[in-house]
Amino acid sequence: MKELVLGGVRSGKSRYAEQRARESGLSVVCVATATAHDEEMRARIHAHQERRPASWTVVETPRALAATLQQQQRNPPVHALEGYLVHRLHHAHDPL
Repeated sequence: MKELVLGGVRSGKSRYAEQRARESGLSVVCVATATAHDEEMRARIHAHQERRPASWTVVETPRALAATLQQQQRNPPVHALEGYLVHRLHHAHDPL
């Protein structure tokens, strides 16, 4: 199953994706791309971490998203894709 969840900042995308993952009954690999540049973002990342069940595998990859996804056997949820894209635009000259 592949799903793309779109929405604005703080619109509930992550909670919805987490709910769908829990309901799937499958083992979950969650790819997190966010980086904490300020206290608000640190708090948001911490809230995401606290909500995730201990049974989930979490891969944090703020830069190497394509390589990380290629290593996974399924299509895992990717958190903060918009932040990843902004980061890539600001650092377009950096190697992936």
